[in-house]
Amino acid sequence: MLEIPLRILVPVLVVLSLSGGQSALAVGTAATDFESFATGDVNGQNGWTSGHGSSTCPVYDVAVVANTYGYPSFGSKSLRISNAIACGSYNDQTFSTSLTDEAGETSASTSTFSGGTRQPYFEAQWDFASTVPGSEQPDLSVVASPDRGDPQRMSWLQMQDTPSGLQLNFQDYQYQNSIGTFVVTPIAGNLDRTVPHTVKVTMLFVDGPSNDVVKVYLDGALIHTGTSWEDYYRDWAGGIPHPVDSMMFRAAGTPVPALLGNGFLIDNFSSFSGPAPTADLTSLSLSSGTLSPAFDPSTTTYAASVDNATAGVDVSAGTNPGATASVSGGSNLAVGSNTVTITVTAADGTTTKTYTVTVDRAADAVAVNPPDTVTVAPAAAPLGAPRSLVGSVQGSGVLVLYWEPPAGNPTVANYIVWKDGNVIGVTGGSSYQLIVPAPVIGDTSIFQVSADDSNGNASPMSPKVTGVPDLTGLTADQGRTLLISRGFTAGTVTTRLSNEATGTVIGQDPWPLPAYRPLGTAINTVISQHATAAASPLVVDVSASRRIALAIRHSFTPLILTSIAANANISLTATKHISTTYATWSKPLNAGANYLTLRIPAHLEIKLPGVYRLTVRVQTNGQSKLYSVPVLLASRVLRAPLPKRDADVLLVTTPSISDKVVQQLAAGYLVKTVDAETVFTATDAPNERVGAVVLDAGGAGLSTILHLHFVFPDLHIIALVSSPAAGRLARAAGASMTLVDPTSPDQLAARLAQALRTTLGK
Repeated sequence: MLEIPLRILVPVLVVLSLSGGQSALAVGTAATDFESFATGDVNGQNGWTSGHGSSTCPVYDVAVVANTYGYPSFGSKSLRISNAIACGSYNDQTFSTSLTDEAGETSASTSTFSGGTRQPYFEAQWDFASTVPGSEQPDLSVVASPDRGDPQRMSWLQMQDTPSGLQLNFQDYQYQNSIGTFVVTPIAGNLDRTVPHTVKVTMLFVDGPSNDVVKVYLDGALIHTGTSWEDYYRDWAGGIPHPVDSMMFRAAGTPVPALLGNGFLIDNFSSFSGPAPTADLTSLSLSSGTLSPAFDPSTTTYAASVDNATAGVDVSAGTNPGATASVSGGSNLAVGSNTVTITVTAADGTTTKTYTVTVDRAADAVAVNPPDTVTVAPAAAPLGAPRSLVGSVQGSGVLVLYWEPPAGNPTVANYIVWKDGNVIGVTGGSSYQLIVPAPVIGDTSIFQVSADDSNGNASPMSPKVTGVPDLTGLTADQGRTLLISRGFTAGTVTTRLSNEATGTVIGQDPWPLPAYRPLGTAINTVISQHATAAASPLVVDVSASRRIALAIRHSFTPLILTSIAANANISLTATKHISTTYATWSKPLNAGANYLTLRIPAHLEIKLPGVYRLTVRVQTNGQSKLYSVPVLLASRVLRAPLPKRDADVLLVTTPSISDKVVQQLAAGYLVKTVDAETVFTATDAPNERVGAVVLDAGGAGLSTILHLHFVFPDLHIIALVSSPAAGRLARAAGASMTLVDPTSPDQLAARLAQALRTTLGK
């Protein structure tokens, strides 16, 4: 039985973990094994509350009980809870002790429920087990949520009993087809109900939307990485997320009276708020020899040389509070190369980092005669480096790194993903992407990918990829300087001005930021207004889908480019009677590209089909810009012929789409050529019904596909790709159809014509 919320929620960086033992937590932990509790009502014992402030709900089926269930690790007492009695309320459910310091984003709300010094990290851990280990308790369900003692919970983990064993379900707030919704995912099943299991929840709160992270571990193994509910509060419930300082154990939904007196046991509970766990060393030195390079916490590989008389070295390693370090190697040094490994475990007990020191011991001065013969094994065929590594931000706020197999598509056993010289993930040989949580604009981290095969052969590293800097608000000259300093090159500058050096940047390719590209990549920019010395000007551009079929879609996603941070006040009105307002939204805007999901309220009584008007007013610091975009709201999928098109197809020009291809397609279709920077404007032209966009996924970028799909959900996107693997990535980004790019322009034109016949029906 799944508990379905009555409202929509949003993600935060939360880590849920199931492991076999307690974490190595630092100061700030609240912990209990319930041994000091009196049996009976848990309310008021050691800071735990249950049933407080309730006027409408009955007393829940929760109590401290004697442990007669055969679990030695639970001691003599445990907390028992079931959903025999359930209620839809929140703040009278069962809560753990409030921590002294709450955890949350800097801008999160404040209340009397929690306080102290706000921290960026929260963790909770507990054991749970069935009170009836020999059989199923049908429909048993208890939901655990990080909270602060009121209805403002920030995540959702369900403990459930099923016919096949215990089960865990996790609920994310995600964007599916540009609509924010809750998604319940089973993350662990068939769990042995005769033994306890340990759950750990860690939440890392990162300022800004869509970038908190949730992880779930089962008995020491990571089983799920998700998000918090931060965006739910931003989208639907007041505009800002909330902090947490405790865990709520909630019994809601349909009550199951047969469970009375049974349910789950909760024991060995602990919680913590504080700095984000880090496995960085604070210092590193050897008793003999000098590290090269000099120690830096972000550098993990070092070398040192010692003379022949040094048979061993002692390692001194400093750690952050709560972290531990273990050393392997360093004694009984052999002549030549020796590896010393320092493994650091952060205060959360799961985050680790490995440092290595290669110690070279000098040979004795006595000459050694070389052997008479040396047998050299034949060299294995080299394994090429993975290709085309890039990174794009997704709607949920995570960074996805994409790549293609080495040249020749050899058999690859694993792909290894590196960040600043450290391994952060390993995928199978048929997987070409990795999700990296919480990207930030202009990140200077260096990502690379390598490969290995089943014979142990390792490939070279892929080209280095790093974060693209935000050029918004800079002049062209300033942007060029910043790009060069970060290892990129300045690409095409699109401008409406006679002197681009006096303009301000309003957009750039790739969109949106954060985005990650190889060093040396040319970053294109759009200049649209003169800069002034007095203040940064407010420069705005708006693109939005002009037709929405409400039978399949109840929201739309305008793209708003703005040169500086601002606020957008948006309204949906009648075309002729502008005094009739059907919906309003207020959204904060960051400098750069903003993709706003605007949900059309379900209660609207609009006579459909009809043309309405989306009015966008952007304001900041006394400056204001007003835009008005007509939108057709249709009550069913559009099947009737649409007005005559000014363009059947937009061709996004890249080297792959040559003039010859354009000429051949123009013989049968209304063709317009655009570049990646102006494709949004061309698609959004007031008097133009575009049938399809054709672009090169490599040249225009996957982010262009992704956000064309967001803003213009009815648009057909045909993507040229370099391989079937690249095609899978393009389709995942929203392409309607993909074509592997042939070398011949004639073949490409013929294939595109066939694709357009299929897409446009002519």
